[in-house]
Amino acid sequence: MQRPSPSAVILAAAMCLPTLTRAGSDGPTGSLLARSRAVYARLHTYLDRGVVQTEYRGAAGPPLIERHTFTTVYRAPRQFLLDFHRDPKLPQERYVVWGDDEAFHTWWSETRVQQDFPKGRGATAFALSALPTHDVVTIIPPLLFANAGLQGAVANLSELRDVGPEAIDGLPCEKLEGRLDLAYRTGNVTGAREVMVWIDRRTLLVRRVFEDTPQGSGTGVVSTVTFTFSPTADPALDRARFRFAPPQ
Repeated sequence: MQRPSPSAVILAAAMCLPTLTRAGSDGPTGSLLARSRAVYARLHTYLDRGVVQTEYRGAAGPPLIERHTFTTVYRAPRQFLLDFHRDPKLPQERYVVWGDDEAFHTWWSETRVQQDFPKGRGATAFALSALPTHDVVTIIPPLLFANAGLQGAVANLSELRDVGPEAIDGLPCEKLEGRLDLAYRTGNVTGAREVMVWIDRRTLLVRRVFEDTPQGSGTGVVSTVTFTFSPTADPALDRARFRFAPPQ
């Protein structure tokens, strides 16, 4: 599968920013998701380390599987840093999103350009970062910045169903299934897919998210994304964790 150029990625994201159906909260399943979202909204600090695994397989040929890593740190209300590293088996690539009292910023090793988004434009920093981070920025940040209107699979999951208990890394979780719809400015809905979310029973933090192949992908095509998190609620975080100086 041919990899798009950095400029094509940014242009496509800017032209096609979607809105999503907001998550419902009816019934016990919706209540569990609402409780999880409320936990994130109340956090003073947050830390995670994670892996995003993408799998693509066409109608013929072997699957293409990549495993990228990332870390996230957050201190309410605006300090934030997400550091994404491409699969070490592939050419080296890094993407960073960080925020301070004045602005959000992005830096991509492919372009070596820092972009700054002052107050009022912070959502654009996250929207433009979705493709370079394989949608990592769309999973947890919309929950941390609960009042910012950021879009994402967990924040916007609909048609919820409770699958039942299932452990992740030996930790008891509740597995939910739902649907994610991408509604573009034209009014067209595209890329609808089934999504599974594993919520830690003790902490109510998200441990894993699985996005299934989008509808309309073609016969025999597999295109899935799995996000796995090792999260910590309200850890002690040094200010240095939020500083990033783009390499020269």
